[in-house]
Amino acid sequence: MASILLVEDDSDVRTLLRHALEMAGHAVTEAWNGRDGVEQHTRVRCEVVVTDILMPEMDGLALIRELKRRDPGVRFIAITGGVGVLDFLDDAETLGAQRSLRKPFSMNDLVNAVREALLLPTEYTMER
Repeated sequence: MASILLVEDDSDVRTLLRHALEMAGHAVTEAWNGRDGVEQHTRVRCEVVVTDILMPEMDGLALIRELKRRDPGVRFIAITGGVGVLDFLDDAETLGAQRSLRKPFSMNDLVNAVREALLLPTEYTMER
Protein backbone atom coordinates (compact mmCIF):
# COMPACT_ATOMS: atom_id res chain seq x y z
CA MET A 1 0.00 0.00 0.00
CA ALA A 2 1.82 3.11 1.23
CA SER A 3 5.04 4.09 2.95
CA ILE A 4 4.27 5.78 6.26
CA LEU A 5 6.43 7.71 8.70
CA LEU A 6 5.04 7.29 12.22
CA VAL A 7 6.27 9.97 14.64
CA GLU A 8 5.23 9.36 18.26
CA ASP A 9 7.22 9.88 21.44
CA ASP A 10 5.39 7.19 23.49
CA SER A 11 6.99 3.87 22.50
CA ASP A 12 3.94 1.80 23.56
CA VAL A 13 1.58 3.92 21.47
CA ARG A 14 4.05 3.91 18.57
CA THR A 15 4.23 0.10 18.65
CA LEU A 16 0.44 -0.23 18.69
CA LEU A 17 -0.01 2.22 15.79
CA ARG A 18 2.80 0.62 13.78
CA HIS A 19 1.21 -2.80 14.20
CA ALA A 20 -2.20 -1.54 13.01
CA LEU A 21 -0.68 0.18 9.97
CA GLU A 22 1.41 -2.87 9.06
CA MET A 23 -1.65 -5.14 9.43
CA ALA A 24 -3.33 -2.87 6.86
CA GLY A 25 -0.44 -3.53 4.45
CA HIS A 26 1.61 -0.34 4.90
CA ALA A 27 5.39 -0.09 5.24
CA VAL A 28 6.14 1.87 8.41
CA THR A 29 9.23 3.84 9.42
CA GLU A 30 9.31 5.05 13.02
CA ALA A 31 10.59 8.20 14.68
CA TRP A 32 10.34 9.27 18.31
CA ASN A 33 10.10 13.05 17.84
CA GLY A 34 9.95 15.66 15.10
CA ARG A 35 13.71 16.04 14.74
CA ASP A 36 14.10 12.28 14.32
CA GLY A 37 11.14 12.39 11.91
CA VAL A 38 12.92 14.89 9.65
CA GLU A 39 16.02 12.66 9.65
CA GLN A 40 14.00 9.53 8.89
CA HIS A 41 12.07 11.26 6.08
CA THR A 42 15.39 12.37 4.57
CA ARG A 43 16.53 8.73 4.52
CA VAL A 44 13.24 7.15 3.47
CA ARG A 45 10.75 9.41 1.71
CA CYS A 46 7.28 8.45 2.95
CA GLU A 47 3.95 9.26 1.33
CA VAL A 48 2.13 9.87 4.62
CA VAL A 49 3.40 11.16 7.95
CA VAL A 50 1.36 10.28 11.03
CA THR A 51 2.60 12.59 13.74
CA ASP A 52 1.84 13.27 17.35
CA ILE A 53 1.68 16.98 18.12
CA LEU A 54 3.12 17.20 21.63
CA MET A 55 6.66 15.78 21.61
CA PRO A 56 10.08 16.76 22.99
CA GLU A 57 12.77 18.54 20.95
CA MET A 58 10.59 19.23 17.89
CA ASP A 59 6.81 19.07 18.08
CA GLY A 60 4.45 17.87 15.39
CA LEU A 61 3.51 21.35 14.18
CA ALA A 62 7.18 22.20 13.56
CA LEU A 63 7.60 18.84 11.83
CA ILE A 64 4.68 19.53 9.50
CA ARG A 65 6.11 22.96 8.64
CA GLU A 66 9.59 21.59 7.96
CA LEU A 67 8.55 18.58 5.89
CA LYS A 68 6.05 20.66 3.87
CA ARG A 69 8.92 23.02 3.07
CA ARG A 70 11.19 20.14 2.01
CA ASP A 71 8.56 17.94 0.35
CA PRO A 72 5.29 19.74 -0.53
CA GLY A 73 3.68 16.48 -1.71
CA VAL A 74 3.86 14.67 1.62
CA ARG A 75 0.53 14.10 3.39
CA PHE A 76 -0.04 14.40 7.12
CA ILE A 77 -2.29 12.97 9.79
CA ALA A 78 -1.95 14.77 13.11
CA ILE A 79 -2.74 12.93 16.34
CA THR A 80 -2.81 14.11 19.92
CA GLY A 81 -4.54 13.57 23.23
CA GLY A 82 -5.31 15.35 26.43
CA VAL A 83 -7.39 18.33 27.46
CA GLY A 84 -7.33 21.51 25.37
CA VAL A 85 -5.60 19.96 22.37
CA LEU A 86 -8.26 20.70 19.76
CA ASP A 87 -6.58 24.00 18.92
CA PHE A 88 -3.37 22.08 18.10
CA LEU A 89 -5.30 19.81 15.74
CA ASP A 90 -6.88 22.85 14.08
CA ASP A 91 -3.40 24.35 13.74
CA ALA A 92 -2.13 21.13 12.17
CA GLU A 93 -4.92 21.20 9.59
CA THR A 94 -4.20 24.86 8.88
CA LEU A 95 -0.56 23.90 8.23
CA GLY A 96 -1.64 21.23 5.78
CA ALA A 97 -2.58 18.05 7.64
CA GLN A 98 -5.19 16.16 5.64
CA ARG A 99 -6.72 14.65 8.79
CA SER A 100 -6.45 14.92 12.53
CA LEU A 101 -7.38 12.41 15.20
CA ARG A 102 -7.86 12.99 18.91
CA LYS A 103 -6.62 10.23 21.20
CA PRO A 104 -8.04 7.81 21.99
CA PHE A 105 -9.09 6.77 18.50
CA SER A 106 -9.69 3.36 16.98
CA MET A 107 -7.18 1.65 14.77
CA ASN A 108 -9.86 1.58 12.07
CA ASP A 109 -10.06 5.39 12.33
CA LEU A 110 -6.30 5.61 11.84
CA VAL A 111 -6.21 3.25 8.87
CA ASN A 112 -9.17 5.01 7.26
CA ALA A 113 -7.50 8.40 7.82
CA VAL A 114 -4.44 7.09 5.95
CA ARG A 115 -6.70 5.90 3.12
CA GLU A 116 -8.36 9.32 2.97
CA ALA A 117 -4.99 11.05 2.96
CA LEU A 118 -3.97 8.87 0.04
CA LEU A 119 -7.30 9.57 -1.65
CA LEU A 120 -8.35 5.93 -1.48
CA PRO A 121 -12.14 5.88 -1.05
CA THR A 122 -12.51 2.30 0.23
CA GLU A 123 -13.24 2.00 3.95
CA TYR A 124 -11.09 -0.43 5.91
CA THR A 125 -12.22 -2.54 8.84
CA MET A 126 -9.74 -4.58 10.84
CA GLU A 127 -10.75 -8.13 11.59
CA ARG A 128 -10.60 -9.05 15.26
